[in-house]
Amino acid sequence: IVIDVFQILQIIDHNVYGFEAGHAQQPYGSTKYSSNEGRESVGLFAYASYLNHSCLNNTSRSIIGDMMLVRASKPIRKGTEITTTYLSPSIGEPGRTAELNRIWKFHCDCKLCAAEIACNTQWKPIFDEVRSHRLPQDLEDPALLEDRIHQAQTLIGRVEKTYSTLNGLPRVALRELQEILMVSNNRLGHYDKSCEHALCLLRESGYQISTEASQVRMDFTNGVPTRGVVDALFLLAKQEQNQDVAKQFLLLAKQIYLTLNGTSNAWDVAYGGLVDR
Repeated sequence: IVIDVFQILQIIDHNVYGFEAGHAQQPYGSTKYSSNEGRESVGLFAYASYLNHSCLNNTSRSIIGDMMLVRASKPIRKGTEITTTYLSPSIGEPGRTAELNRIWKFHCDCKLCAAEIACNTQWKPIFDEVRSHRLPQDLEDPALLEDRIHQAQTLIGRVEKTYSTLNGLPRVALRELQEILMVSNNRLGHYDKSCEHALCLLRESGYQISTEASQVRMDFTNGVPTRGVVDALFLLAKQEQNQDVAKQFLLLAKQIYLTLNGTSNAWDVAYGGLVDR
């Protein structure tokens, strides 16, 4: 029997999932993605390897020990293909298209990619500038936070013009800017403004959300779940005066946390400041 070792290695390399070793008792400890080059660990999961990629995928995956959990991130109708994302959901253009083509040798034709291509925009300088404004976790200085807010607001005015064809779809660059504004205003104690940006973050993540007659409605169709989405929903729950509405925001936050993390472990570690009312 002749075995082509190089072919076997190629098959393995194109079907494994890269991840960083996390701790199940830490917040988001089971969802640590890594790049193909810098991956700390890989796993070859027979059934999961059949999942095709979509930038608007309908599942999230997490690793606990040597087990992969795949959870639906939105309602999936019977007959709909179950998809995953081969890259971290925080990767925007042009990195996403370039990585998919370089590693897996295909071009994604999902409606998000089609809409971004239709924008006819050079995305790299936009994302480079957006990510240069990311907040350090320990930044608390009021003057520096106000400066970040001003920079983010100025950049939003410019970036919005490039996203004219993406109504209702995730707009990754704007999502990151709204997260900067949400967190900065929250640290400054500007809670009303922080909540406004939390709602904007949800919409820029592809979720359509509305509150009518004490009922919170959230459309998951084009939503991309991230930790920022959970943070936004938790913030809205914490600041909401109507207890019925607050409870619904909190349940949504827990739902997406479970989707991302695979289990509810360490929820209280990350979000212990608010209990069910």
